[in-house]
Amino acid sequence: MAIYFSLILILRLSRPALLTISGQSSHLIEPLDGQFSSDAEMLMSPSKKSEPSMILGFGAWNLLDPSFGANILILAVIMSLVAIFLILSGSALAFNCSIKPIYIDAHYREVHGTEIFEYGNFIGVGTPSQNQSSWASLSRNETSVADINFCQHSNLTDCAISTNGFYEMNRSSSWTKDKTYRSQDLQSPFASSDIVHGFDGLDLFTHFFQTSPAKSTRITDMPIEVILGGSAEPGIVGLGPNSTLLTRIFDMGLSASHAYSFYVGTGFKRATGDINGSITFGGFDSGRFIEPVHNFTLNHSLASGLGVTVSDIILDDPSGSIHNLSLLGDLSDGMGEMSFDAEITTDQYPMSLPYEVTQAFINALGAVPSDNIDGSLRVTKPFNGTMNITLSHGFRNMTRPLTISLPSQVVSNISGISPIAQRQKDDKSSFVLGASYLSEVYLMVNYDDDTFHLAQVDQEAPYIIPKTWCPHTVPKAYVLPNHTFATRGLIGAVLGGVIGGTALLTLIAMIFITRRRVKQYRARTNSINKGKSKFKGVSFDMIEDGESLVDSPQSPSKRGWMYTLGRSQR
Repeated sequence: MAIYFSLILILRLSRPALLTISGQSSHLIEPLDGQFSSDAEMLMSPSKKSEPSMILGFGAWNLLDPSFGANILILAVIMSLVAIFLILSGSALAFNCSIKPIYIDAHYREVHGTEIFEYGNFIGVGTPSQNQSSWASLSRNETSVADINFCQHSNLTDCAISTNGFYEMNRSSSWTKDKTYRSQDLQSPFASSDIVHGFDGLDLFTHFFQTSPAKSTRITDMPIEVILGGSAEPGIVGLGPNSTLLTRIFDMGLSASHAYSFYVGTGFKRATGDINGSITFGGFDSGRFIEPVHNFTLNHSLASGLGVTVSDIILDDPSGSIHNLSLLGDLSDGMGEMSFDAEITTDQYPMSLPYEVTQAFINALGAVPSDNIDGSLRVTKPFNGTMNITLSHGFRNMTRPLTISLPSQVVSNISGISPIAQRQKDDKSSFVLGASYLSEVYLMVNYDDDTFHLAQVDQEAPYIIPKTWCPHTVPKAYVLPNHTFATRGLIGAVLGGVIGGTALLTLIAMIFITRRRVKQYRARTNSINKGKSKFKGVSFDMIEDGESLVDSPQSPSKRGWMYTLGRSQR
C-alpha cells in the first residue's frame, strides 16, 4: 500500500508537460481556463507560442521562473524521503527486532531412555517431550536424535553414554514420517539407510538455574533425523549455514534473525571443567563475553563458514623454561609470512594444526601419542603457563588482533592430555580449531549479514543477559556500572538536597495559602454579617418586583440563602 501511494505521489508531482508540435519544433504549452473542453481538443487546436512552463497536478511551474529550481529541489527531497521510507519499511517487515531471543543452556542432565546423565543443550523432541542433551554442531544443518534401539546397530564406543539421549517414534503423537524429505546436509556421517526423516514438535528449554523449573519454547513441524545405527554420535543440534532449526524458529516469528550465539562450556567429560555452555537463538548473552568483539566474514567454502587465519601460537610459562616461544617459527608460506588458515568447529575437541606447528609443540613439551580416542597428544613435561593463539583474519575494529589464551589446565589436564591432535607429515586434511579452542571463546554468528564475531568468554559471568540481535549490528558486552563510594555519596547528597528543598518549598507554600484563605474567610464573614444587619426584618412578602432571591457567598462553615435588593449579586 505504501508503494502504491508513493508512486501516485511521484506521478502526480512529475506528470510531463503537454507538447504541441508546430513545424519541426515542439513547445510546452499552458492552456487557459476554459479555452479547451478536453485534452484531445487542446492537442488538436493551434496554439501560439507561450512562455514555456510545466503543467503539474498542483498548478503550473514556469521554467523561466526563478522559483522553478526551488520547486525541483522540493520534488527531489520528497522523492528521497519516499525512497527512505520504503527502505525502512522493507527492513521493518523483514526483521522484527522487538522479538526476544531464546536462551538454552548446556549441562549434565538425565535424558530419555537412560538414567545416565549426559552433557549437552537442553531440548526435547516429541509429544510428550522426550528430553535430550544435544551436542551443537557448527557445520551440520539437521537436528538428529538416536533411535531407542540405536546401540543395537552401532559400534560407537561407549554407546550408552554417547548418544545424548534416545527417542521413540511410536511414543510421540506428533511424529510424522516423510520419505521424500531431502536433507540439508550434503555430507552426513551416517548412511542413508540408517536415517529416518520426519517432522515432530521440538522444545527449547530455558533453564537459568538447575534448581528451578524449565520454561519451554515449542517449535512445531520441526524436521528431525532419527538415527537407527552407525559409528558416529547422534543427538545433534545443527547450527550450520542452512540450519533447519534456525530457519524454523525464524519462520515461526520466534527470532529476530537467522542468528545464534554459542559457548561450548567446559562441563563435558573431555574438557574436565565445570562451566555450563549455552546457545542463544536470535540473540546473544551480553553477560558472557568481554570486549572487544572481533568481526569476521563467513567463508562459504567451509561447511561451517567459520574460517580464520592463525598468525601465531605462543607458549609462555614464566615460572618454567619456556618464555614466549612461537610454534610457527618453522612455518612459512615461502614469502616470509608465518600463518595458516583453519576452521572453527565442535566436531572434534583437539586442534589439528600444521605438521611443523605440531612438531614444535612436541619438542617444547615432550608430547607423545596417547591412547585417547580423539588422537590428542599427551604432555610429559610440566607446564604452568598459557598457550596464546592469535588470529589475523577478518575486519579488525581495534588496534590489536584477537588473541585467546588457553590456561595450563587446558594445555595439559590432570592426565597430561593436551588439546593438540597428533598429525602425520603427509596428512592433507584441513586445519581445525576444535572445542578446546571454543572453551575460551564466545562465538556469535549472523547468517543474515554474512558475518561472525569472536570475543574472549567470561567463564565466571555472574549474570545471564540475553539480548536481541538484528542484522548489521555488532553485539556489545554488558558492562557493570562502576558505582564507587564517592559517586554514590554525591548522588545521595544531590537527591537529598532536591527532595529536602522541594519539601521545604511545599511547606512554605502550604502555610502561605492557608493564611491567605483564613484572611479571605474572615473578610467574607464580616461582609455577610453586615448584610444581615442591614436587611434585618425583611420578610418574603416584603420583596417587590425587581428584587431577587440568590444564594449567599459560600463559607467553609455555612451554606444558606440571603435576600438582596436590586440586581442579584454573589
